[in-house]
Amino acid sequence: MDYNAIPKYNEPHDKNTIVIRHKKPFFDWLNKTLKDGVLKKEIEENMYLITGSVNGEDIADWLMENFDNFFHDELNKFCTDQSLWPENRTYEMFCDWFDFGFSSIFLLGLEDFGNDRSLSEDPMGLTNPFPKQIGRDQNGNLFETIRIGEQKWMADNLNVDKFTNGDPVPHAQSHEEWLNAGKNKQPAFCHYNFDPANGMKYGKLYNWYAVDDSRDLAPTGWHLPSHLEWIKLERYLERIFHRDIYGAGLMMKSDYGWEGNGGGTNQSSFSALPGGYINNIGRFTNIGSSGYWWTISEFKISNAFSRILNPSRNIYINNLSDKANGFSVRCVRD
Repeated sequence: MDYNAIPKYNEPHDKNTIVIRHKKPFFDWLNKTLKDGVLKKEIEENMYLITGSVNGEDIADWLMENFDNFFHDELNKFCTDQSLWPENRTYEMFCDWFDFGFSSIFLLGLEDFGNDRSLSEDPMGLTNPFPKQIGRDQNGNLFETIRIGEQKWMADNLNVDKFTNGDPVPHAQSHEEWLNAGKNKQPAFCHYNFDPANGMKYGKLYNWYAVDDSRDLAPTGWHLPSHLEWIKLERYLERIFHRDIYGAGLMMKSDYGWEGNGGGTNQSSFSALPGGYINNIGRFTNIGSSGYWWTISEFKISNAFSRILNPSRNIYINNLSDKANGFSVRCVRD
């Protein structure tokens, strides 16, 4: 865990932390719950800052009283459907599922980054921690790419109308055409409000059948991210910018284009925009306020995992997204 990633503080003071690592029973549960498999090395340990006055001698007793808050947080990161969580969680189960340790760290007092969204307040002290490059998709469009940790992501939403083999992705240009594609489990894309001008700004909206098509929607050398690859991105940003100060979503959202105060700092250069979505019956909603992105990971026969960025500045897992919905798409480098 990189403790240097914790932001700068004005007044020195000590804090206690708990570091949590996942053990085999946790992975056994996760493998049973998710369908795309789990690689243990992809899940990072988590460090939580303990607030309030907890003495080092009393911290073990404090954990026995508060363990389920951490249990809840770790489960919720991977599956927000609480009906799939283990029931009757106990402190003994927590100890079986997780390794944990305590330490003290010396902080310098939090600077107020909330009113200043400029990159000059980068907690890592770097002027450009996430440099961009250029890629080209199968339509010949140029798009920006961004390296975040060990991953390279598109910094733009996908905007292609054909698969990598050259076959066209069916273009739904009416509510009826969109509805029929979903009912027949056929790939389709559309523009928000069926207006191509929205595609120029936000990219296209694809149903999950286009995302999962064997002809490949992603450009050559890229792929659709899994549920766990999104988690890896979120965890990295939370470590860099410290989860108690920022949510990963705040770092990912563009600092323009969001209604009201719903925008972010874009300190990750992910440049997420609120492109809204079209639901399974052809209704458009939430452009300007929320963004929705597919994962390649299936959850149920008619559902798949997705990501949502909304005005609350957090990033959420939506376990029950209907595959007939139309969401934006970001890709990850192979």
